[in-house]
Amino acid sequence: MSGSAPAGAAATVVLGRVLGAFGIRGWIKIRPFTESPDGLLGQSVWVLSQAGAHRIVQVEEAKPHGTFVLAQLKGVDDRGQAEALRGADVTVGRDQLPAPDTGEYYWSDLIGLSVRNVNGVDLGLVTGLIAAPAHDVLRVVAGQGQDQGREQLIPFVEPILREVDLAGGCVTVDWEADY
Repeated sequence: MSGSAPAGAAATVVLGRVLGAFGIRGWIKIRPFTESPDGLLGQSVWVLSQAGAHRIVQVEEAKPHGTFVLAQLKGVDDRGQAEALRGADVTVGRDQLPAPDTGEYYWSDLIGLSVRNVNGVDLGLVTGLIAAPAHDVLRVVAGQGQDQGREQLIPFVEPILREVDLAGGCVTVDWEADY
């Protein structure tokens, strides 16, 4: 893929990742990062991001395939073209998504937030999330002190999760630094 980031690319949300080609006619297989595949199926335009390059693509057809999504993109007509998209993030403009309900968050909004415990101890920054079977898990990396670079996995569930303050850029948890 080539080209510069499209206008507003910074305001995009990653909804999945291309796993590779599916069949010989240019279809791609995608692992959705949404709660259900429907989050991808309702979008007619995607931005594929790979190695710093961004490409706007028109979705001709998309359908669920178990826990995955299969898609045919305009201009991707054979297995080789589809396979070249392996590893690309499937993103959409933030303005294309509905506002989350109270107490729900887009993962992209949580990444980069500082994390502190109920005693005010700084635990680090959210660097990612993991969709675990029981509940989501915050990946938090300490940024200072003797624990600098240490990763903690903190369950993103009540009663551990106490508050998410998007405007203040902070997540408060009932969790200790030495867990």
